[in-house]
Amino acid sequence: MDIGNIRIFRPGPAAVIARLCDVLRIPEIIDSVVPWNPAQCRLSPGTRVKALIINLLVDRRALYQVWRFYQHQDLEVLFGPEAQVRAEELNDDALARALDKLAASDLKTLFSSIALRAAATHDAPIDRLHVDTTSISVQGAYEGEGELEITFGFSKDRRPDLKQFLIGLTVSGDGLPVLAQSLAGNTSDKKWYPEVVEQLRATFSPKSSRRSFS
Repeated sequence: MDIGNIRIFRPGPAAVIARLCDVLRIPEIIDSVVPWNPAQCRLSPGTRVKALIINLLVDRRALYQVWRFYQHQDLEVLFGPEAQVRAEELNDDALARALDKLAASDLKTLFSSIALRAAATHDAPIDRLHVDTTSISVQGAYEGEGELEITFGFSKDRRPDLKQFLIGLTVSGDGLPVLAQSLAGNTSDKKWYPEVVEQLRATFSPKSSRRSFS
């Protein structure tokens, strides 16, 4: 055996996280809702988002350095030998394009599909749900930037001097998130709660549940 060709990897928890992504079918669910052209992009958005999840939980590098992280990983173990993933294919341009496609999709439905898949896989009860919002304060002007309205509102973290946005989250009795949404900084809980009830009815309808679990 030629020991000169042996490569040593220190994967840490990367292989476990990759397997969890596959068990929950995260790449598959993403690819089913995010449009992409295999003729123009060899790696799917789901594969690239899986790569980001692994990196965030193991090493958390800036986007332009993610490919360097994968230079020291066994890519066949993480993505399967048939995918033939190369570290240089996980560069910041490719990952950013995948995130842009992801942002243009129905993120609420995508998140709920993955969450319901996790609940079904692990037989987690979802007979009780808890709904609440939390405010995220930010620094800066944020004048009309992007689709999310960052503005002044009731500050739950006691910083009324700062603009903010809200995160609305619905969790099961065991704390499993099943619905998440970014909200404008001046969103009223009284206004949002009825809206999320309707979203939950749509999410947990028999048709939606069969699609999420299949």
